[in-house]
Amino acid sequence: MSDPTNTKIQSDLLITSLLARGFFYEFISNLFRHPKNTQAQKDMKYYQSSLILLLQYFDISQKEKLRELFEKLIYDLEHVSQADWIDQYEYYLGHTALGRVPAYENEYGEEHSYRQPHELSDIASFYHAFGLQINSKTRERVDHVSVECEFMALLIYKEVYALEQNEQEHAEICRNAAHRFLSEHLGRWLPAFTARLLLKTQKGIMHSIAEVASIFIAKDCETIGIDSGRLDLHIREIDTVQDSGCVSCSVKGVCRPQ
Repeated sequence: MSDPTNTKIQSDLLITSLLARGFFYEFISNLFRHPKNTQAQKDMKYYQSSLILLLQYFDISQKEKLRELFEKLIYDLEHVSQADWIDQYEYYLGHTALGRVPAYENEYGEEHSYRQPHELSDIASFYHAFGLQINSKTRERVDHVSVECEFMALLIYKEVYALEQNEQEHAEICRNAAHRFLSEHLGRWLPAFTARLLLKTQKGIMHSIAEVASIFIAKDCETIGIDSGRLDLHIREIDTVQDSGCVSCSVKGVCRPQ
């Protein structure tokens, strides 16, 4: 017969670990939004205390390395001006999908003409299945790194809520969706994105952001048994890019919870 006390402790630890993961995906999402739209810099005291506290609950290796990168990133965020952050963001990530370092999933990998609309539709279907709709007031594609990280955070928070309500079936649905999305999408291309960003930046706020995101995504994939993507995924050539009309209609925009 199981010990109710031990079961409760294990459940609480699982929920805390999930909250830590969700919070961190939310943090990454904020950092990869355009700096003029992010609250990350304004909320540094909140993030600093919470990230360092929650780090102990991450079920991943190299916690000390991640702690060092956290502290470096927090320092950089506290000391960079918004103007400098905007300059770096726009220089490396640009205003279009084909910036120096593309921040969109579908710019990485195969170059077949049919792939982009198919993949964007697949990503959008993930969002729609969990009650998200396209926000027509924004101009971001559904495969932007910030949007995908935000979706991961949402799935994890939904799993936590289901566990707290003792809805095991719903929790499993959320968990399976998160694993699938990480395996098929975010975990497949984010390592190549951060590797490219680290190579291009060398230093600065965007370099610090890429360092933290890179080690976390690799270790998160490792912990839940998912193979993270290759670091050398090809970038689609400019002359293979089709007219953007196919991605600027039903799947264009940022998904946000209603």
